[in-house]
Amino acid sequence: MLWRPIARWAFCGGATDFLSSAIAWWSIRAEAPAAWPWCALASVGQVGNERCSISPVGLRLSRTHCRTLTTSTTPSGWGTDLLVAGTGFPVAARALLRVASTEHPSTSVSRSVSATWSCSEMNAASTGCPVVVVLPSAQRRGAEIQGAELASALRTRGWDAQAVAIAPGAGTAALEVPVLGATRWSLRGLMALRRAAKDSLLVAHGSSALLAVGLATIGMRSRWVYRSIGDPNAWVSGRVQRLRTGFLLRRAEAVVVLWSGAEEAMVSTYGVSRGRIVTIPNHRDADRFAPIDPEERETARGRLGIGGPAVLFLGALSVEKGPLEAVAAVAGIDGATLLVVGEGPLAEEVRLLGERLAPGRVRLHGPTDDPGGVLAAADVLVLTSRTEGMPGVIIEALMRGVPVAATDVGAVRSMIEDGVNGYVVPVGDTGAMVEALRKTLDEQACGPLVSEFSSAARRTYAPAIVLDRWETLLSSLTERR
Repeated sequence: MLWRPIARWAFCGGATDFLSSAIAWWSIRAEAPAAWPWCALASVGQVGNERCSISPVGLRLSRTHCRTLTTSTTPSGWGTDLLVAGTGFPVAARALLRVASTEHPSTSVSRSVSATWSCSEMNAASTGCPVVVVLPSAQRRGAEIQGAELASALRTRGWDAQAVAIAPGAGTAALEVPVLGATRWSLRGLMALRRAAKDSLLVAHGSSALLAVGLATIGMRSRWVYRSIGDPNAWVSGRVQRLRTGFLLRRAEAVVVLWSGAEEAMVSTYGVSRGRIVTIPNHRDADRFAPIDPEERETARGRLGIGGPAVLFLGALSVEKGPLEAVAAVAGIDGATLLVVGEGPLAEEVRLLGERLAPGRVRLHGPTDDPGGVLAAADVLVLTSRTEGMPGVIIEALMRGVPVAATDVGAVRSMIEDGVNGYVVPVGDTGAMVEALRKTLDEQACGPLVSEFSSAARRTYAPAIVLDRWETLLSSLTERR
Protein backbone atom coordinates (compact mmCIF):
# COMPACT_ATOMS: atom_id res chain seq x y z
CA MET A 1 0.00 0.00 0.00
CA LEU A 2 1.04 3.60 -0.60
CA TRP A 3 1.33 4.55 3.06
CA ARG A 4 4.06 1.97 3.71
CA PRO A 5 6.80 3.47 1.48
CA ILE A 6 5.80 6.93 2.70
CA ALA A 7 6.15 5.85 6.33
CA ARG A 8 9.46 4.16 5.60
CA TRP A 9 10.77 7.33 3.93
CA ALA A 10 9.56 9.49 6.82
CA PHE A 11 11.06 7.42 9.62
CA CYS A 12 14.22 6.14 7.94
CA GLY A 13 15.84 9.38 6.94
CA GLY A 14 14.16 11.13 4.03
CA ALA A 15 11.76 13.42 5.84
CA THR A 16 13.93 13.81 8.92
CA ASP A 17 17.00 14.76 6.89
CA PHE A 18 15.01 17.31 4.90
CA LEU A 19 13.35 18.74 8.00
CA SER A 20 16.58 18.87 10.00
CA SER A 21 18.30 20.76 7.17
CA ALA A 22 15.45 23.27 7.03
CA ILE A 23 15.60 23.76 10.79
CA ALA A 24 19.39 24.12 10.61
CA TRP A 25 19.26 26.94 8.05
CA TRP A 26 16.48 28.70 9.91
CA SER A 27 18.48 28.50 13.14
CA ILE A 28 21.67 29.80 11.56
CA ARG A 29 19.81 32.75 10.07
CA ALA A 30 18.12 33.49 13.40
CA GLU A 31 21.20 33.12 15.61
CA ALA A 32 23.97 34.40 13.32
CA PRO A 33 22.50 36.57 10.53
CA ALA A 34 25.92 37.64 9.26
CA ALA A 35 27.17 34.09 9.04
CA TRP A 36 24.42 32.10 7.41
CA PRO A 37 25.09 33.04 3.76
CA TRP A 38 28.69 31.97 4.17
CA CYS A 39 27.57 28.72 5.79
CA ALA A 40 25.39 28.14 2.76
CA LEU A 41 28.30 28.71 0.39
CA ALA A 42 30.48 26.34 2.39
CA SER A 43 27.87 23.64 2.57
CA VAL A 44 26.68 23.42 -1.03
CA GLY A 45 30.11 22.55 -2.38
CA GLN A 46 31.41 19.03 -2.87
CA VAL A 47 34.02 17.86 -0.35
CA GLY A 48 35.79 14.58 -1.02
CA ASN A 49 33.07 13.57 -3.52
CA GLU A 50 30.41 13.91 -0.83
CA ARG A 51 28.15 16.76 0.18
CA CYS A 52 28.80 18.33 3.59
CA SER A 53 26.80 20.83 5.58
CA ILE A 54 27.34 23.04 8.60
CA SER A 55 24.45 23.41 11.00
CA PRO A 56 24.04 25.12 14.39
CA VAL A 57 23.55 21.73 16.02
CA GLY A 58 26.83 20.25 14.92
CA LEU A 59 29.25 19.52 12.13
CA ARG A 60 27.28 17.20 9.93
CA LEU A 61 28.86 15.13 7.19
CA SER A 62 25.93 13.64 5.36
CA ARG A 63 27.59 10.28 4.61
CA THR A 64 30.49 8.27 5.95
CA HIS A 65 33.22 9.10 3.43
CA CYS A 66 33.41 12.87 3.71
CA ARG A 67 37.04 13.38 4.61
CA THR A 68 38.09 17.01 4.74
CA LEU A 69 36.42 20.36 5.22
CA THR A 70 38.45 23.47 4.42
CA THR A 71 37.22 26.97 5.20
CA SER A 72 39.28 29.46 3.24
CA THR A 73 37.21 32.60 3.74
CA THR A 74 35.49 34.03 6.78
CA PRO A 75 33.22 37.06 7.00
CA SER A 76 33.48 39.74 9.63
CA GLY A 77 32.47 38.50 13.06
CA TRP A 78 33.57 34.91 12.59
CA GLY A 79 35.93 33.33 15.06
CA THR A 80 39.50 32.47 14.16
CA ASP A 81 39.12 28.75 14.50
CA LEU A 82 37.01 25.84 13.46
CA LEU A 83 36.79 23.76 16.61
CA VAL A 84 35.85 20.12 16.29
CA ALA A 85 35.75 17.81 19.31
CA GLY A 86 37.68 14.61 18.79
CA THR A 87 36.97 13.24 15.34
CA GLY A 88 34.02 15.45 14.58
CA PHE A 89 30.93 13.59 15.71
CA PRO A 90 27.80 15.73 15.43
CA VAL A 91 26.73 17.36 18.67
CA ALA A 92 25.86 20.90 19.72
CA ALA A 93 27.50 23.47 17.54
CA ARG A 94 28.18 26.17 20.06
CA ALA A 95 30.79 23.93 21.68
CA LEU A 96 32.05 22.16 18.57
CA LEU A 97 31.81 24.62 15.72
CA ARG A 98 32.43 28.32 16.14
CA VAL A 99 30.76 30.04 13.23
CA ALA A 100 29.92 33.42 14.71
CA SER A 101 32.08 34.53 17.62
CA THR A 102 32.97 37.95 18.95
CA GLU A 103 35.84 36.57 21.04
CA HIS A 104 38.35 36.90 18.20
CA PRO A 105 39.00 39.65 15.65
CA SER A 106 37.97 39.15 12.06
CA THR A 107 40.50 37.06 10.22
CA SER A 108 40.84 34.65 7.37
CA VAL A 109 41.00 30.98 8.24
CA SER A 110 42.18 28.06 6.19
CA ARG A 111 42.12 24.84 8.13
CA SER A 112 41.47 21.21 7.37
CA VAL A 113 39.54 18.99 9.71
CA SER A 114 39.86 15.25 9.31
CA ALA A 115 36.55 13.50 9.86
CA THR A 116 36.62 9.72 9.75
CA TRP A 117 33.25 8.17 10.38
CA SER A 118 33.62 4.43 9.86
CA CYS A 119 33.80 2.68 13.22
CA SER A 120 36.24 0.12 11.86
CA GLU A 121 38.49 2.92 10.63
CA MET A 122 37.96 4.79 13.90
CA ASN A 123 39.40 1.91 15.89
CA ALA A 124 42.72 2.35 14.14
CA ALA A 125 42.97 5.99 15.19
CA SER A 126 41.36 6.04 18.64
CA THR A 127 39.49 3.90 21.11
CA GLY A 128 36.24 2.82 19.48
CA CYS A 129 33.56 5.01 17.92
CA PRO A 130 32.64 8.44 19.27
CA VAL A 131 30.55 8.15 22.42
CA VAL A 132 27.88 10.74 23.26
CA VAL A 133 26.54 10.68 26.83
CA VAL A 134 23.05 12.21 26.65
CA LEU A 135 22.04 14.02 29.86
CA PRO A 136 18.46 14.99 30.81
CA SER A 137 19.52 18.61 31.38
CA ALA A 138 22.51 20.83 32.02
CA GLN A 139 21.43 21.45 35.61
CA ARG A 140 24.13 20.72 38.18
CA ARG A 141 22.45 17.75 39.85
CA GLY A 142 23.73 14.36 40.88
CA ALA A 143 22.64 12.40 37.81
CA GLU A 144 23.85 15.02 35.35
CA ILE A 145 27.18 15.39 37.15
CA GLN A 146 27.71 11.63 37.05
CA GLY A 147 27.04 11.53 33.31
CA ALA A 148 29.37 14.43 32.59
CA GLU A 149 32.09 12.84 34.71
CA LEU A 150 31.66 9.55 32.85
CA ALA A 151 32.35 11.28 29.53
CA SER A 152 35.33 13.11 31.02
CA ALA A 153 36.77 9.91 32.49
CA LEU A 154 36.40 8.07 29.17
CA ARG A 155 38.32 10.86 27.43
CA THR A 156 41.24 10.35 29.82
CA ARG A 157 41.39 6.77 28.54
CA GLY A 158 41.53 7.78 24.90
CA TRP A 159 37.85 7.64 24.02
CA ASP A 160 36.28 10.28 21.83
CA ALA A 161 33.56 10.99 24.40
CA GLN A 162 31.35 14.03 24.95
CA ALA A 163 28.42 14.80 27.24
CA VAL A 164 25.49 16.80 25.86
CA ALA A 165 22.27 17.94 27.52
CA ILE A 166 18.82 17.64 26.01
CA ALA A 167 17.67 20.90 27.64
CA PRO A 168 19.08 23.68 29.84
CA GLY A 169 17.24 22.70 33.02
CA ALA A 170 16.08 24.90 35.88
CA GLY A 171 18.24 26.66 38.43
CA THR A 172 21.25 28.94 38.33
CA ALA A 173 23.99 26.30 38.49
CA ALA A 174 24.68 24.68 35.14
CA LEU A 175 27.17 22.19 33.78
CA GLU A 176 29.47 23.32 30.99
CA VAL A 177 28.08 20.97 28.37
CA PRO A 178 26.46 21.66 24.98
CA VAL A 179 22.67 22.03 25.15
CA LEU A 180 20.78 20.60 22.19
CA GLY A 181 17.37 22.25 22.55
CA ALA A 182 15.24 24.70 24.49
CA THR A 183 13.14 21.89 25.99
CA ARG A 184 13.47 18.15 26.40
CA TRP A 185 11.20 17.52 23.44
CA SER A 186 12.31 20.26 21.06
CA LEU A 187 12.48 19.13 17.44
CA ARG A 188 15.88 20.72 17.11
CA GLY A 189 17.31 18.64 19.93
CA LEU A 190 15.77 15.41 18.65
CA MET A 191 17.19 16.02 15.19
CA ALA A 192 20.64 16.61 16.69
CA LEU A 193 20.39 13.28 18.51
CA ARG A 194 19.27 11.54 15.34
CA ARG A 195 22.28 12.81 13.41
CA ALA A 196 24.61 11.87 16.25
CA ALA A 197 23.18 8.35 16.34
CA LYS A 198 24.22 7.73 12.73
CA ASP A 199 27.91 7.74 13.52
CA SER A 200 28.22 7.69 17.32
CA LEU A 201 27.29 5.39 20.17
CA LEU A 202 24.71 7.15 22.36
CA VAL A 203 24.49 6.55 26.11
CA ALA A 204 21.05 7.71 27.31
CA HIS A 205 21.65 8.79 30.90
CA GLY A 206 18.35 8.61 32.78
CA SER A 207 14.69 8.09 31.92
CA SER A 208 14.21 11.46 30.20
CA ALA A 209 17.19 10.74 27.98
CA LEU A 210 15.78 7.26 27.32
CA LEU A 211 12.59 8.76 25.91
CA ALA A 212 14.46 11.33 23.83
CA VAL A 213 16.97 8.88 22.36
CA GLY A 214 14.26 6.29 21.76
CA LEU A 215 12.15 8.83 19.88
CA ALA A 216 15.08 10.31 17.95
CA THR A 217 16.26 6.91 16.69
CA ILE A 218 12.92 5.59 15.43
CA GLY A 219 13.49 3.68 12.20
CA MET A 220 17.28 3.66 12.58
CA ARG A 221 19.58 0.68 13.02
CA SER A 222 21.75 2.58 15.47
CA ARG A 223 23.18 1.08 18.62
CA TRP A 224 22.64 2.88 21.89
CA VAL A 225 22.95 2.15 25.60
CA TYR A 226 20.63 3.07 28.42
CA ARG A 227 22.16 4.04 31.77
CA SER A 228 19.59 3.60 34.55
CA ILE A 229 20.28 6.23 37.20
CA GLY A 230 17.40 5.51 39.58
CA ASP A 231 15.25 2.76 41.01
CA PRO A 232 13.42 1.00 38.14
CA ASN A 233 10.57 0.05 40.48
CA ALA A 234 9.88 3.73 41.13
CA TRP A 235 8.97 4.34 37.46
CA VAL A 236 5.90 2.12 37.48
CA SER A 237 2.79 4.32 37.56
CA GLY A 238 0.50 2.27 35.36
CA ARG A 239 0.35 -0.45 32.75
CA VAL A 240 0.70 1.94 29.80
CA GLN A 241 3.85 3.54 31.18
CA ARG A 242 5.31 0.14 32.02
CA LEU A 243 4.69 -1.13 28.49
CA ARG A 244 6.11 2.02 26.90
CA THR A 245 9.22 1.97 29.08
CA GLY A 246 9.71 -1.74 28.51
CA PHE A 247 9.48 -1.26 24.75
CA LEU A 248 12.19 1.42 24.82
CA LEU A 249 14.43 -0.58 27.16
CA ARG A 250 14.26 -3.62 24.92
CA ARG A 251 15.34 -1.49 21.95
CA ALA A 252 18.58 -0.56 23.72
CA GLU A 253 21.63 -2.64 22.87
CA ALA A 254 22.51 -2.77 26.57
CA VAL A 255 20.93 -1.59 29.82
CA VAL A 256 23.38 -0.53 32.52
CA VAL A 257 22.06 -0.64 36.10
CA LEU A 258 23.61 0.50 39.36
CA TRP A 259 23.10 -2.52 41.61
CA SER A 260 21.80 -6.08 41.51
CA GLY A 261 18.33 -5.16 42.77
CA ALA A 262 17.84 -2.89 39.76
CA GLU A 263 18.79 -5.76 37.46
CA GLU A 264 16.03 -7.94 38.89
CA ALA A 265 13.49 -5.14 38.38
CA MET A 266 14.53 -4.71 34.74
CA VAL A 267 13.92 -8.40 34.10
CA SER A 268 10.71 -8.93 36.07
CA THR A 269 8.98 -5.59 35.49
CA TYR A 270 10.10 -4.54 32.01
CA GLY A 271 10.98 -7.82 30.33
CA VAL A 272 14.56 -6.91 29.51
CA SER A 273 16.73 -9.89 28.64
CA ARG A 274 19.19 -10.61 31.44
CA GLY A 275 21.92 -11.01 28.85
CA ARG A 276 21.58 -7.34 27.90
CA ILE A 277 21.88 -6.04 31.46
CA VAL A 278 25.22 -4.94 32.88
CA THR A 279 25.74 -3.83 36.50
CA ILE A 280 28.13 -0.88 36.86
CA PRO A 281 28.03 1.26 40.03
CA ASN A 282 28.62 4.98 40.16
CA HIS A 283 32.12 6.22 40.81
CA ARG A 284 33.91 9.21 42.24
CA ASP A 285 37.45 10.53 41.96
CA ALA A 286 39.11 9.41 45.19
CA ASP A 287 41.65 12.24 44.95
CA ARG A 288 38.86 14.83 45.10
CA PHE A 289 37.27 13.15 48.11
CA ALA A 290 40.21 12.26 50.31
CA PRO A 291 39.67 11.59 54.04
CA ILE A 292 39.20 14.80 56.01
CA ASP A 293 42.17 15.81 58.15
CA PRO A 294 41.68 17.74 61.43
CA GLU A 295 43.08 20.99 60.07
CA GLU A 296 40.76 20.98 57.05
CA ARG A 297 37.81 20.20 59.26
CA GLU A 298 38.59 23.05 61.65
CA THR A 299 39.01 25.49 58.77
CA ALA A 300 35.75 24.45 57.10
CA ARG A 301 33.74 24.70 60.32
CA GLY A 302 35.29 28.05 61.16
CA ARG A 303 34.43 29.42 57.73
CA LEU A 304 30.79 28.43 58.24
CA GLY A 305 30.68 29.49 61.88
CA ILE A 306 29.81 26.03 63.21
CA GLY A 307 30.46 25.23 66.85
CA GLY A 308 28.23 22.25 67.63
CA PRO A 309 27.07 19.14 65.75
CA ALA A 310 26.59 19.75 62.03
CA VAL A 311 24.20 17.77 59.81
CA LEU A 312 24.57 18.28 56.05
CA PHE A 313 21.80 18.06 53.45
CA LEU A 314 23.44 18.15 50.03
CA GLY A 315 21.14 17.95 47.03
CA ALA A 316 18.22 19.42 45.12
CA LEU A 317 15.50 21.09 47.15
CA SER A 318 12.72 19.14 45.49
CA VAL A 319 9.90 16.91 46.67
CA GLU A 320 11.62 13.63 45.81
CA LYS A 321 14.71 14.60 47.84
CA GLY A 322 12.69 15.33 50.99
CA PRO A 323 14.47 18.45 52.36
CA LEU A 324 11.48 19.29 54.58
CA GLU A 325 11.84 15.90 56.27
CA ALA A 326 15.50 16.69 56.92
CA VAL A 327 14.54 19.96 58.63
CA ALA A 328 11.97 18.17 60.80
CA ALA A 329 14.50 15.52 61.83
CA VAL A 330 17.27 17.93 62.77
CA ALA A 331 14.78 20.06 64.69
CA GLY A 332 14.44 17.10 67.07
CA ILE A 333 18.15 17.15 67.99
CA ASP A 334 19.05 19.89 70.46
CA GLY A 335 22.01 22.02 69.43
CA ALA A 336 22.44 20.49 65.97
CA THR A 337 22.77 22.72 62.91
CA LEU A 338 21.44 21.71 59.49
CA LEU A 339 23.49 22.93 56.53
CA VAL A 340 21.32 22.92 53.42
CA VAL A 341 23.46 23.03 50.27
CA GLY A 342 21.48 23.04 47.04
CA GLU A 343 18.69 24.81 45.22
CA GLY A 344 15.23 23.99 43.97
CA PRO A 345 11.52 24.78 44.13
CA LEU A 346 11.23 24.04 47.87
CA ALA A 347 13.92 26.51 48.96
CA GLU A 348 11.47 29.00 50.45
CA GLU A 349 9.49 26.27 52.22
CA VAL A 350 12.70 24.92 53.72
CA ARG A 351 13.61 28.36 55.02
CA LEU A 352 10.18 28.97 56.54
CA LEU A 353 9.99 25.53 58.16
CA GLY A 354 13.47 26.00 59.58
CA GLU A 355 12.49 29.31 61.13
CA ARG A 356 9.45 27.69 62.70
CA LEU A 357 10.90 24.39 63.96
CA ALA A 358 14.57 25.20 64.56
CA PRO A 359 15.17 28.97 64.63
CA GLY A 360 18.75 29.85 63.80
CA ARG A 361 19.75 26.23 63.24
CA VAL A 362 18.87 25.76 59.56
CA ARG A 363 21.21 27.49 57.12
CA LEU A 364 20.63 27.63 53.37
CA HIS A 365 23.84 28.00 51.36
CA GLY A 366 22.69 27.52 47.77
CA PRO A 367 24.37 25.18 45.27
CA THR A 368 28.07 24.39 45.30
CA ASP A 369 30.63 23.06 42.85
CA ASP A 370 32.80 21.87 45.75
CA PRO A 371 30.87 19.17 47.63
CA GLY A 372 34.06 17.90 49.22
CA GLY A 373 34.57 21.28 50.85
CA VAL A 374 31.18 21.37 52.57
CA LEU A 375 31.49 17.72 53.59
CA ALA A 376 34.60 18.70 55.52
CA ALA A 377 32.43 20.71 57.92
CA ALA A 378 29.83 17.98 58.50
CA ASP A 379 29.55 15.41 61.27
CA VAL A 380 26.93 13.44 59.36
CA LEU A 381 25.22 13.53 55.97
CA VAL A 382 21.44 13.20 55.98
CA LEU A 383 19.60 11.79 52.97
CA THR A 384 15.80 11.87 53.19
CA SER A 385 14.94 11.00 49.60
CA ARG A 386 11.73 9.26 48.57
CA THR A 387 13.44 7.62 45.61
CA GLU A 388 17.06 7.24 44.53
CA GLY A 389 19.38 5.12 42.48
CA MET A 390 22.89 4.99 43.89
CA PRO A 391 23.35 8.47 45.40
CA GLY A 392 26.69 9.97 44.44
CA VAL A 393 26.54 12.18 47.51
CA ILE A 394 26.72 9.07 49.72
CA ILE A 395 29.80 7.88 47.84
CA GLU A 396 31.40 11.29 48.34
CA ALA A 397 30.58 11.34 52.05
CA LEU A 398 31.89 7.83 52.69
CA MET A 399 35.11 8.53 50.79
CA ARG A 400 35.67 11.60 52.95
CA GLY A 401 34.90 9.66 56.12
CA VAL A 402 31.53 11.27 56.88
CA PRO A 403 28.87 8.79 58.12
CA VAL A 404 25.38 8.84 56.61
CA ALA A 405 21.83 8.63 57.94
CA ALA A 406 19.62 7.77 54.98
CA THR A 407 16.21 6.50 53.95
CA ASP A 408 15.91 2.98 52.56
CA VAL A 409 15.68 3.76 48.83
CA GLY A 410 17.41 2.41 45.75
CA ALA A 411 20.89 1.05 46.40
CA VAL A 412 21.25 2.73 49.80
CA ARG A 413 20.91 -0.52 51.75
CA SER A 414 23.84 -1.97 49.80
CA MET A 415 25.99 1.09 50.55
CA ILE A 416 25.39 1.60 54.28
CA GLU A 417 25.87 -0.88 57.08
CA ASP A 418 24.04 0.06 60.27
CA GLY A 419 26.44 1.04 63.03
CA VAL A 420 29.47 0.98 60.73
CA ASN A 421 29.18 3.89 58.30
CA GLY A 422 25.71 5.15 59.23
CA TYR A 423 22.10 4.03 59.56
CA VAL A 424 19.23 3.29 57.18
CA VAL A 425 15.61 4.07 58.11
CA PRO A 426 12.20 3.69 56.43
CA VAL A 427 11.05 6.46 54.09
CA GLY A 428 8.91 9.08 55.84
CA ASP A 429 9.67 7.92 59.40
CA THR A 430 10.83 11.14 61.05
CA GLY A 431 11.19 9.55 64.48
CA ALA A 432 13.48 6.86 63.10
CA MET A 433 15.57 9.46 61.29
CA VAL A 434 15.96 11.51 64.48
CA GLU A 435 17.19 8.41 66.29
CA ALA A 436 19.53 7.51 63.41
CA LEU A 437 21.06 11.00 63.46
CA ARG A 438 21.55 10.82 67.22
CA LYS A 439 23.30 7.46 66.95
CA THR A 440 25.43 8.57 64.03
CA LEU A 441 26.50 11.72 65.85
CA ASP A 442 27.65 9.56 68.72
CA GLU A 443 31.35 8.93 68.14
CA GLN A 444 31.04 5.55 69.81
CA ALA A 445 28.68 4.38 67.08
CA CYS A 446 30.65 5.33 63.98
CA GLY A 447 33.72 7.39 64.88
CA PRO A 448 36.27 4.59 65.47
CA LEU A 449 35.44 3.05 62.08
CA VAL A 450 35.83 6.21 59.99
CA SER A 451 39.19 5.25 58.50
CA GLU A 452 38.01 1.73 57.71
CA PHE A 453 34.80 2.66 55.89
CA SER A 454 36.50 5.52 54.04
CA SER A 455 39.09 3.11 52.65
CA ALA A 456 36.37 0.60 51.72
CA ALA A 457 34.42 3.26 49.79
CA ARG A 458 37.53 4.40 47.95
CA ARG A 459 38.11 0.82 46.79
CA THR A 460 34.50 0.00 45.88
CA TYR A 461 33.75 3.17 43.92
CA ALA A 462 37.21 3.76 42.44
CA PRO A 463 37.09 5.17 38.90
CA ALA A 464 39.56 2.58 37.60
CA ILE A 465 37.31 -0.36 38.46
CA VAL A 466 34.14 1.28 37.17
CA LEU A 467 35.74 2.56 33.96
CA ASP A 468 37.17 -0.87 33.20
CA ARG A 469 33.59 -2.18 33.12
CA TRP A 470 32.41 0.68 30.93
CA GLU A 471 35.27 0.17 28.49
CA THR A 472 34.56 -3.54 28.23
CA LEU A 473 30.92 -2.82 27.39
CA LEU A 474 31.53 0.04 24.95
CA SER A 475 34.32 -1.79 23.15
CA SER A 476 32.11 -4.82 22.60
CA LEU A 477 29.38 -2.62 21.10
CA THR A 478 31.57 -0.46 18.86
CA GLU A 479 33.33 -3.50 17.43
CA ARG A 480 29.97 -4.81 16.21
CA ARG A 481 28.84 -1.58 14.57
